[in-house]
Amino acid sequence: QTLQIFEESAAPTLSMDLASEAHVLVVLLTCLFLMCQAQEKDYTVKEEQPENVRIGNLRKDLNLNLDPDVKLSSALQFKPVYKTGDVPLVKVEASTGEIFTTANRIDREKLCSGVFNEKRCFYEIEVAVLPDEIFRLVKIRFLIEDINDNAPLFQSTVINISIPENTAINSRYPVPSAFDPDIGINGIQHYELVKSVSEFGLDIIETPEGDKWPQLIVQQSLDRETKDTFVMKIKVEDGGTPPKSSTAILQVTVSDVNDNRPVFKDSEVEVNVPENAPMGTSVTHLHATDADLGSNAQIHFSFSNQISPATKRHFAIDSTTGLITVKQPLDREVNPVHKLIVLASDGSSTPSRATVIVNVTDINDNVPSIDTRYIMNLVNGTVLLSENAPLNTKIALITVTDRDADLNGKVTCYTDHDVPFRLKPVFNDQFLLETAAPLDYETTREYAIRIVASDSGKPPLNTSAMVLIKIKDENDNVPVFPQPEIQLSIPENNDPGTQLIKISATDADSGSNALIIYSLGLDAPDGFNIDPRSGILSVVKRLDREKQEKYSFTVIARDNGSTPLQSNVTVKLIVQDQNDNSPSFTHPEYNFYVPENLPLYGTVGLITVTDADAGDNAVVTLSIINGKDNFIIDPKTGVIKPNITFDREQQSSYTFVVKAVDAGQMQTTSYAKVTINVVDVNDNRPVFVIPSSNYSYDLVPSTTALGQW
Repeated sequence: QTLQIFEESAAPTLSMDLASEAHVLVVLLTCLFLMCQAQEKDYTVKEEQPENVRIGNLRKDLNLNLDPDVKLSSALQFKPVYKTGDVPLVKVEASTGEIFTTANRIDREKLCSGVFNEKRCFYEIEVAVLPDEIFRLVKIRFLIEDINDNAPLFQSTVINISIPENTAINSRYPVPSAFDPDIGINGIQHYELVKSVSEFGLDIIETPEGDKWPQLIVQQSLDRETKDTFVMKIKVEDGGTPPKSSTAILQVTVSDVNDNRPVFKDSEVEVNVPENAPMGTSVTHLHATDADLGSNAQIHFSFSNQISPATKRHFAIDSTTGLITVKQPLDREVNPVHKLIVLASDGSSTPSRATVIVNVTDINDNVPSIDTRYIMNLVNGTVLLSENAPLNTKIALITVTDRDADLNGKVTCYTDHDVPFRLKPVFNDQFLLETAAPLDYETTREYAIRIVASDSGKPPLNTSAMVLIKIKDENDNVPVFPQPEIQLSIPENNDPGTQLIKISATDADSGSNALIIYSLGLDAPDGFNIDPRSGILSVVKRLDREKQEKYSFTVIARDNGSTPLQSNVTVKLIVQDQNDNSPSFTHPEYNFYVPENLPLYGTVGLITVTDADAGDNAVVTLSIINGKDNFIIDPKTGVIKPNITFDREQQSSYTFVVKAVDAGQMQTTSYAKVTINVVDVNDNRPVFVIPSSNYSYDLVPSTTALGQW
């Protein structure tokens, strides 16, 4: 296999004016710009190749020597974009770009069974070079080389020719040609008479189109009365290696003399007929004359057996008038040109020949067609596309065709509503469907893109095709709490396991990306727990307001994406007071010392009492349980005052109990013992006890010993 890479270049001539030069420059710049993403490569491959024959290497032929420093999102990949329903004749290795034949038969004659003068046959595919960072769309054209796989055949196994007996020596008579679908050297190259007779020889005339027409040459005088029929065998052979051939019986009948052939007024006629011409429409009227008289001048028109059966089906000729009419509906898209060979015969052995070329002109009778070839893999007929897909991500190759011609076949392609996708032209009538704006699964989860193809006929015809795209969710949204802070309260002395609140966050993603796991932040104190699934926050120990009244910590909501995202909320908890603490005296027993001359309602002392609770539970009222006749106490300040005057000499101390009661709903009480000691003051003169009076005496005996009383 040989690689053929065709390059087109344009250089403005010296005589170009400035406008023309500018136009050429724009065209060249446009071509250079498009070459970065759209390229064409041509290869040559012989038909009938077996499977796995190597044709070429795209990576090498496209010169894809990547810089090792270039980071790609995925490995280099070559992905053929086959037509819908197409039987692939070649395959491209995804990683290497090697091109091989497949098991499907390459038949040039089947691929290119078009118009009669087609000589070159191409098979085309597109290959997408991925990933998107180096994306290219390569149109590959395979020139199918003909091999000699068809033998030339005569249209009939018996060929009858009538020659008048007075025919001059060296006169020539056309022999119906054989047909060979092969081309070039593999086509018809030679005719010969296998079982010949001395009266006839064979010559070959080559037409300007390269066709070879056999002609029978009269080499001796003919005498019908001596011999009226000659039977020979004609052989046709192509130029293949080895050559293929076939034969037919050539039967020559010697007829009576009719010495003037009909003559066409025009031997070559070219006409245009619209493809919607109704049956019976006149195509052309051929005229021929004959210099003979009588029955020898009666001309009979007919089609040659050299024209194709399909052409014969579409046209009829009046054998008497030479009027050619439409016999069956025409279709330019099937056969744009018909070649009619018309014979005019006056009954002699040598009819005249005229060629009529019928060009079938186009009308806008074909709706454009849309062929969608997906670059991205389909799942149940739908493209699955990540919402993180970058701009210009290639989705499909859209090919629009219209079998009509000129403006009727000029197609525009567009999407019928505003979507974040666009159709980017790459080749004639081919577009890449790619992303044109960022995608967001949370905004739109799927798209039904209607692609419309409309021709430029009057009136225009259009068709449409749907491309279904489902957006794949990516973890691009953090969990969101409805408020930045959660304020809670709970009475102290709670039961362990008490549920405080169900914390809930939302995540705009879906699936596992939206599955939220809750946890406590590192600043959370012991004694709290949160269910990771439900988000229920609970306290697992008994709280004591008197030890800690306020708590502040964070709760984390983390999603379950492959790269998880998280957010926080602050929880502030206030522990509410319970009346679980009795009033507390600073001392269990109070001793006060007061001078006995303390005035009435003077201050004896101060009783200090506290309560660890808060609010009303900490409001304490003091009272005296016993001894309240002698003393009074301020219920709030705890100041004790006497309700009596003191006389130490009469009573030196007083003892009573002070009661402390808080204001809680369930009141608690404490008691303290109070002792008031009366301190003597010098309010009494000395009094002699013995003797009881100044005039008394005591007799001391003289015998009293020393030291005795």
